[in-house]
Amino acid sequence: MSRRGRLVAAFLLLGLLGWIGGEAFTGVVGTRPVGQPTTITEPADVVAAARRALTAWGRFAVTGDLAALDGSFDPGGPQYRVLRGESDALRDAPLGAPPYSFDLVVDDVVADGRYNNVEASVAMTRPGEKPQSFDWTIVMRRSGDRWLLWTVVD
Repeated sequence: MSRRGRLVAAFLLLGLLGWIGGEAFTGVVGTRPVGQPTTITEPADVVAAARRALTAWGRFAVTGDLAALDGSFDPGGPQYRVLRGESDALRDAPLGAPPYSFDLVVDDVVADGRYNNVEASVAMTRPGEKPQSFDWTIVMRRSGDRWLLWTVVD
């Protein structure tokens, strides 16, 4: 892999593994909203929205184009803010096609006020790169009639 490829891969890895306990350079941000959680019985719409958001993230990660996140990420959310901060570097050194693929194995969906937390094992893959695995809580926030990705918590 070229030096540029290693740098971009390292940047993406930091972006996806990042933030544990407060502001950090880049990556996964925020804390899980708290309240009185209850498991919901009809999570299909929020899980589908989480899948769409991760698909958008996979496209963004190889282009840096924030438009890829439109309609899937809450533009006021902490995860969008971090990705917005990464967009210039990604646009300056885009990986190009194909995008990253995120596969979810959902463990639970927990309603927590105006948020739904999709607890899942996530596999991130891209041809020619080593697969990565994460245990995430994908925090989805209701905005009008749709669910948008608010943040991701390791």
